[in-house]
Amino acid sequence: MHAIAREFDGDHAATDAARVLRVPGFMNKKYEQDFLVSAQHHSDRVYHARDFKLRTEPVDSGYRQLRHSPSQPNRSEPRHTSQSERDWAHVKSALASGANPEELITQLAHSRANDKSDPQYYARLTVKKALADLRMHNSVSGSSTVSSSEDEREAQH
Repeated sequence: MHAIAREFDGDHAATDAARVLRVPGFMNKKYEQDFLVSAQHHSDRVYHARDFKLRTEPVDSGYRQLRHSPSQPNRSEPRHTSQSERDWAHVKSALASGANPEELITQLAHSRANDKSDPQYYARLTVKKALADLRMHNSVSGSSTVSSSEDEREAQH
C-alpha cells in the first residue's frame, strides 16, 4: 500500500490493512449509512507478480521519497504535501517533544472536524500510529523519547 501511494501520489495515511481487506459482498460500516462493498470486472486478463512493478523497499516513515520518472516532478521542484502528511509530521514532532497524546487527539479531531467523516477516529488512529512509529524508531536507535505512560495507553483504545 505504501508503494501504491508513492507511485500514484496517493494519501500516505491511507495505507492500513483495512484498505485492501474490504471484501465484496460485505457491508462497510464506517459511515452512518452502511455501504455494500462491490467489485467490478474490467478484464479477463490473468495478472502475474511481474506485472506489478512498484518499488517496495522500506522508505522513511515520513514518506517523503518520490519515484523519479518523467511523469513525476523533478526532486528540485516543490512537492505538494497533503494535510494528512502535515498532521502526521506535527503529531510525531509533538509526541517526540513530550506532548500529551490525549490532548493531541482532541486538537487534531477539532482541526479536522470539517473534512473527516469521523475526526475523532482519524485523530486517535493518527496518534496511535505515531506512538508506535516513534517506539519502533526509538527501539532501533536506542533512545527513549516516548515512554509507556498512562497517556500513551489511553491513546491506544
